[in-house]
Amino acid sequence: MRLFDKRRMPIRRQLPRVIAVDEFKGNSNKTRFHTIIVDVEKKEIMKFPDRCVETLEKYFESCDSSRVEIVVMDMYKALKKAVQSIFDKPFIIADRFHFMRQAYWALDAVRRDVQKLFKKEHRLITKRSKT
Repeated sequence: MRLFDKRRMPIRRQLPRVIAVDEFKGNSNKTRFHTIIVDVEKKEIMKFPDRCVETLEKYFESCDSSRVEIVVMDMYKALKKAVQSIFDKPFIIADRFHFMRQAYWALDAVRRDVQKLFKKEHRLITKRSKT
């Protein structure tokens, strides 16, 4: 029994029900971008791995991910595929910054297309106008 007590048993970290995953620019460990994983309900930072999808997959696979239901993340396709393959049918939510940026870019593209239809004098007046 004493030998059993001395033996270290690996404990798998249990991931929470709602997590958020996002990248940010940094300059540590010779990498420019890092990833932050957050427990949304407790508002606690859980991990700072690098941006590589393989690193995130290894981290998630080392954890008990059975409770994860919702993942809030940007729209990075490689990360989305990894999340879908690791977790059991998670509900993926695009974070509001990236969602609003996509909406703004789409609206701006429509504005530029409409301005191209204007006569030259009106197009020059509205060239830098975003109203």
